[in-house]
Amino acid sequence: MTDAGIDDVDRAIVAAFQRGFPVVQRPFEPAAHALRSQGVTVDAATFVARVERLLADGTLTRFGPVVDADAIGGRATLAAMHAPADEFDAVAAAVNDHRAVVESHEFEGARLNLWFSLATADATRVDETLDAVAAETGYRPHALPATTTFRDDATLPVDDPLAVDVDLSDLGPNPKPTDATGLTAAERTLLAALGDGLPLSETPYRDVAARIERDPEWVVETLRRLNVEGKIGRVGAVVDPRALGYTANATAAWDVPADAVAAVGDALADCDAVLSCHEREPPDSSWPYNVYASVLARTPEERRERVERARAAVAVRADVPDERVTLDETRTLKRTGFRLAAHPVSVADAGEP
Repeated sequence: MTDAGIDDVDRAIVAAFQRGFPVVQRPFEPAAHALRSQGVTVDAATFVARVERLLADGTLTRFGPVVDADAIGGRATLAAMHAPADEFDAVAAAVNDHRAVVESHEFEGARLNLWFSLATADATRVDETLDAVAAETGYRPHALPATTTFRDDATLPVDDPLAVDVDLSDLGPNPKPTDATGLTAAERTLLAALGDGLPLSETPYRDVAARIERDPEWVVETLRRLNVEGKIGRVGAVVDPRALGYTANATAAWDVPADAVAAVGDALADCDAVLSCHEREPPDSSWPYNVYASVLARTPEERRERVERARAAVAVRADVPDERVTLDETRTLKRTGFRLAAHPVSVADAGEP
């Protein structure tokens, strides 16, 4: 099964530039050159036009810097709650009304059926958002913060018959990192201006520099430094899994004794069926699961096969009971990604994170 609606050149762009896009003044030129060196016929102007179309048709949700909320002094976490079937849509709408909620999904297979991710620049806002959801819906969400990351693959598998192998994430200035834990006002303004992604032109960094009245060289230097410091995970394509045909995804969660968590996490991280794996803090005894692995699949049959491979990987590496729940994703309800506001705001302002 191939990715519907996109051609080989689109797939090459998506496959190559999830990993990293150049931070230089005319980035689409070296990006297009790198693709041509791999046999993909594309120039800078065509590259820009294709990214614009991939954003318009929903294949890409963003094309630009991905900000790490925790690294800039904010907070990101997964949360889950139970919403009764006859109230599910109303409860989900209330959850999704909060801008701090950057992604949400409906799952079946367990009591907790509404799962969502929160990311904010103000660490206190996560708990305030969860309290607000409980007050608005009458149902209490559980925070499931990650305590250990064993695997977190930012790139989605793409059917790429051209087998493109490109990584330009290091192309650009090589600035010295600082030990600053947060963002300066100027850095925050820059990342806020890029909240919806790079301007779609052959000179995107120059365009954003003009927008915020900064020097273009400062923009590329700052973005590269923030990347080196880990405040930006990468600059590149953010893909909607559904656009690549991944509509039968799942998360498996294990209740693992503390002394076996590392072995289970490492086994899942080494399993090529697993996209991400984290240890998470259980909220209470009613939900004891502490190790989570996510898989992408295009069919229910593929989903079952990948979850079974994950289960088998655990069985081989760790002598623990298979105390596990598998949640099958039925709907993606929201996917916006973390957008930074230009200036900190109060929780009362529902329009900003």
